[in-house]
Amino acid sequence: MRLELPTLQQQLLEKFQVEFDVAFKVTLCNGAYCVSDRTLSNDDQFTSSKRAQFIERKITLADYIAEMTSSPLGVNDTTDKMWYLFPNDILNLYFGNLLKHYDRPICDNCADAILYFALGGENSGVLFHHHAPGFSEVLHGTKRWALYPPDKKPPKVENPLQSMATWFEQVVPSLPPDQKPYECVVQAGEMIYFPENWYHATLNQANYTASVSSFIVDGNFFTK
Repeated sequence: MRLELPTLQQQLLEKFQVEFDVAFKVTLCNGAYCVSDRTLSNDDQFTSSKRAQFIERKITLADYIAEMTSSPLGVNDTTDKMWYLFPNDILNLYFGNLLKHYDRPICDNCADAILYFALGGENSGVLFHHHAPGFSEVLHGTKRWALYPPDKKPPKVENPLQSMATWFEQVVPSLPPDQKPYECVVQAGEMIYFPENWYHATLNQANYTASVSSFIVDGNFFTK
């Protein structure tokens, strides 16, 4: 079983089809614990939270693809029902040979960017968090983004079991204009830049969405 991806980043995708072993057991993290960076804790403070430890599950890539495409999450499903192929050190050792073929964004320090590959089914995604600046490109599917500047904490996100699908559908329409997020939908072949320490969350909207993110160690990366 192979992923059928469009002709984008052609070298990368060709290597994916030739080298990727679908029998390889990937590590999935539970959706309620998918952010290992600075996350929103119950006291509405973004900190390094003990809650943000991976709850892992091993599964073959073929079984994961079959599972997420045949049994998509519902809008009202809680995050503990979500399993997401999300960046971690072990996974990226395996993807290293693949990602070296990725055409990185063009910026002063992009050659040193840390690359992560992610793959998730419909209505999966990542809760609000913040970290170093970078870029995220969608290779297949669509990814909805919500962002807030560093001085404006996202509202009504205290419950880690509330999925981003639920937040977009039930919370966003009820927010006053000054509390609504910056929003966009990134399509296959498009890329978004997220500034340093901006709060952001994502929602995968296709039956599966594959993306590569480039995290910039030094945020001063554009030539003046």
